[in-house]
Amino acid sequence: ELHPFLYTHCWWHLALLQCESREFESAIQIFDERLWPETPEASEREKDPQVQLNALNLLWRLETRGEATARPLWAKVLRGCRGVTLPTADGAKGTCQHSDLLLDVLLVRALCVSASQDPKPLDAFLASAQAHAQELSASAGGAGGRAEAYESIIRLVADLFRSDQPEAGLPARQSLARQELRELRPSWGSVGGSEEQRGVLLEAVEGPVVSGEPEKNFSTLFL
Repeated sequence: ELHPFLYTHCWWHLALLQCESREFESAIQIFDERLWPETPEASEREKDPQVQLNALNLLWRLETRGEATARPLWAKVLRGCRGVTLPTADGAKGTCQHSDLLLDVLLVRALCVSASQDPKPLDAFLASAQAHAQELSASAGGAGGRAEAYESIIRLVADLFRSDQPEAGLPARQSLARQELRELRPSWGSVGGSEEQRGVLLEAVEGPVVSGEPEKNFSTLFL
């Protein structure tokens, strides 16, 4: 039997291919049946941070492409993260919180979706991530600018996507955040994961990506 991460990661790769091909119904089906099924057996598997990473990574790609059916799925994954990679309902630190820096970036993206209804979970997680970055900077794990890159990427993703921002000046703020994130590209590897997993950051600055390159003329990409 495959490890939960490997099982969901293989399915994530297939879902990513379908997402980039804009076969959204098939990608959502994989999410519902393989990445995040609502079954008693899957609930234990979903406590694995890497399983959470696979699910959130796909939702980011779907959201980038304007797939509306992905929007309510963020909350489903966040419920499974609570107490594991997110704080508990009473604010206690999750058992695996900040164990994966790329997952932290994905969690910030997910929390941004509901910030317009309640910004407190996002703000609390951002504060916790900042404190973690400070801890990293004082240790060998933060060497080579890793801690600074992590803190900056977290902040810029929040600036780009949080849904509670005032409309006035929003395009200019997002443009600046996008440019800063683009300039950090040589340091994206600091948050871990594979280049393909970090493709969400490329999508944050370039829009939809196909095979690691910005989607420019979709109709001719697969000819």
